[in-house]
Amino acid sequence: MPAKIGALLLSCFLSVALILPVRADDSTSPAARPRLQHFLEIAARNTKMHFAVAGVAPDISWYGVDDSAVSYPVLLTILTDNNLAAVEDGGVVDIVPLPNVRAYPTLTLTAEELDKTRVPDDQVISVLIHLEHINGAKLVPILRPLMPQWGQLSAATETNTLIMTDRFANARRIAGIIHRLDQSAASK
Repeated sequence: MPAKIGALLLSCFLSVALILPVRADDSTSPAARPRLQHFLEIAARNTKMHFAVAGVAPDISWYGVDDSAVSYPVLLTILTDNNLAAVEDGGVVDIVPLPNVRAYPTLTLTAEELDKTRVPDDQVISVLIHLEHINGAKLVPILRPLMPQWGQLSAATETNTLIMTDRFANARRIAGIIHRLDQSAASK
């Protein structure tokens, strides 16, 4: 019985630790700052890091870029490759684990705005896609395998609108597929 209580307390502690944000500038010595914070400082972004991310130090050597050359789009790629995401809100960038990203405010676009908006390919966004000729709820199980496990795709049946959260490049690709499917349904 005491082992079960200990396991339960540890589980509760870890659950709370994973949702508590920690300011990246809370570190008392420059040597203790994670490399991730260093990259964000180079990219000139004010950051707040998720507790589970605070000690992450991704290896960028195989990207062929030295620390001083890490731009924000390159940083987003590094984060994605390390199962992390950057979510910008109110001038502060939150660094969070990818599985948690859909609970954070992301840039939200319509399908029409995807081709007009310039954001890095690895930026996590949300897209609203209104369908005219095909039932959106029927597309969800067809399109879901095209998305990463952490991504989100759901249908608002009242408005026949799909709601998708994914990386910009993949969201743009899937929106193109949806547009073609919707147009081909119109020609039948």
